[in-house]
Amino acid sequence: AEVREARAARQFWLETEGLFPPSREDLQAEEFRNVVAAQASRLGRRFVEVGDREVFRGLFTGHVDTAQGRFAVIAGDTRFTLAASSEGQAPALGQQATVERSTLAFGRLAGRSRTIPD
Repeated sequence: AEVREARAARQFWLETEGLFPPSREDLQAEEFRNVVAAQASRLGRRFVEVGDREVFRGLFTGHVDTAQGRFAVIAGDTRFTLAASSEGQAPALGQQATVERSTLAFGRLAGRSRTIPD
């Protein structure tokens, strides 16, 4: 009974603070943070978000499936990024990959954007 009362009190407090129920955006952001943390731990590298005028080059190390969709994990020497990936993209592990303007390409991709140093 005490646990039930504590849960009800916590839910009431969360509701009064506008934290319950969590928004879809909050849930997606938390899921993405959890995926980033898990990959950072697995790879031993820092996460980098690729901006509009930036390019990230690295090696494909696998896919991560989330409620938001599938992401390819692209790792450089010291950092990694995640890029939206379709079911049809089935590159080999270790294949060179480029992320530019939220677009994922395997093999070399020429561009005039600034490359994120690794």
